[in-house]
Parts: sequence; structure tokens; C-alpha cells
Amino acid sequence: MGFRWNSFGWINLGIDLLALVAGLGLALYALRRWDAREEGFSFHSFKLCTRAVVVAGCGWLPAVALIGGIVGFALAARIAWTSATVTVPLLCLVLARRPKARWLAAVAIVLIGAKYYGEVWEPNNLEIERVSIPLPGLSRPVRVVHLSDLQTDEIGRLQARVQEEANAFEPELVLFTGDLINHPALAPAAALWLAGFKAPGGKFFVTGDVDSGYDLDGTLARGGFVNLDGKARTVAGLGLLGVEIGGWFEPGLMPRLLSETKPPRVLL
Repeated sequence: MGFRWNSFGWINLGIDLLALVAGLGLALYALRRWDAREEGFSFHSFKLCTRAVVVAGCGWLPAVALIGGIVGFALAARIAWTSATVTVPLLCLVLARRPKARWLAAVAIVLIGAKYYGEVWEPNNLEIERVSIPLPGLSRPVRVVHLSDLQTDEIGRLQARVQEEANAFEPELVLFTGDLINHPALAPAAALWLAGFKAPGGKFFVTGDVDSGYDLDGTLARGGFVNLDGKARTVAGLGLLGVEIGGWFEPGLMPRLLSETKPPRVLL
């Protein structure tokens, strides 16, 4: 999850506010009911409040089940994340005003720190892993950049850094194994970003589970990438086998791709 505003900004903000109002409202209602029966703060009252937040989150389960798939999972993840890093810290700060509950301020700080790490630091922390893979039958070294599961809500600074680092590596091939963008509105920007990758041997793509709802083939073509779904190609001495996410369930696809190439092979 990114902290900056993007194509999903209004939707995310609406979901966050609904989750916050429902969770915090139910928790404070439960707390008032507890205060009416018992004076002062106790750990049981804290458990009562957090349980109310969980119950409010479970209220979203029908919507999650109705939507289903990767979008339903994303909705459930966002509700859980917002509840844990916004609703619960605010609840802790409210309770921390009580004499026996000052320690909850520390809990709030830890959870807010987790939100900063998860939404500001980690999404912009580029980690590059370089590995050498010996392949019997390969006559010479081939430099390959592998990208996967970008699933981005924006084409911003991090994506620009990815492109810079990839080009600095001077790869012969760029292989992208699916899941480019989360929103169709990003397709033009994504095409320009893809076009910036340099690879004299070619740039190849296979489809992931979020690569739908927009003109993927047009985006790839404008970006200079070849859609390798269900196809095989021999480049730089490597047999590239393109198996998109739905291809795993297609009988006979793998034997056909294997028959069209020779070792060494790379499965995308």
C-alpha cells in the first residue's frame, strides 16, 4: 500500500473512513457501556474495545465474499490494515488519557510506526538481487532483468528507479512475468515506462492475474514488449516458454512449448 495519492485515492479514502468510523464508533460505544457498569480502566475494557474493532471489520465480510477474487482479497486486506494501523492506535490514544492506561500510548506509537514503514518506507525501498545461474548448454553469459508483480497504483519515483537500475545493468533481455498495473487509467503511463527499458535481445511479457480490464496488448506494443502468452521463442540461446496464469490449466500447452524449443530453457 502506498501513502501517496493515486488513481485509487478516492476509493481508498472512502474505505478507510468507513472502516475507521465503524470500528472506532463501535469500540467507543462498547467502552461507554463498560464504564456504566465499572469505574476506571481495566485490561478487560481494552480487550472489549479491540474486539469491537474486529467485529466492525467482520461486517465487511459479505462485501468481500460478494466481490471475491483478488479484488475481494485486496478489500479485506485494506480493512484489516486500516483497522490495525489507524483505528486501534486512535483507540489507544483515547484510552491512554486514563491514569492506568498510559502504556497504550506506546502501543499507538508502535502501530503508527508500522503504518509508516508499510506505506512510506517499504514501498520506496528498492532492493536489487543479482544472481548467476549456470545453465548447461548455454554457450555464453546472458544478462537478464526479471520484473514481476509490479501491481502498482502509480508510475512514480520508485518505478523510475527500477528502470534506471535495470538499464544500468545493460541486460540483453528483459522478462516481465505479469501483474503490471492495478488501474486502467495508468495504461498510457505504463506504456511509456515500459518503452524506457533497453534490451537489444528483446523484452517479453506473460500475463498475471491482474492484467485485465484494459488494452494490455496495446500497452505492451507501445512499450516495445512482446506478449509471450502461450508462445515459445528462442533468443540469445535461451528457449523462452510463455505460460500465462491461465495457461497452467491448458492441456498440452507445456508439451507444445517444449517441442518448439531446445535446452537451455527459461519458463516465464
